[in-house]
Amino acid sequence: MATELGLGSCWINQIRECCDDAKVRAILTEYGVPEDHLVICSAAIGYIAKETPAKPRKEGTVSFTE
Repeated sequence: MATELGLGSCWINQIRECCDDAKVRAILTEYGVPEDHLVICSAAIGYIAKETPAKPRKEGTVSFTE
């Protein structure tokens, strides 16, 4: 959807491991995330300065978590 709107996007999933770091938590608090919430992931969305090709995907990789 971002591409259709002329935007670029980047999925960021490592924030779970650092969301309790004091500097990261300060930013999350500034954004209105309550202190007792665990942030699992986020996405950066914005206008692209220049076109770049997408990185290759790992075909056939599926993970299930219960």
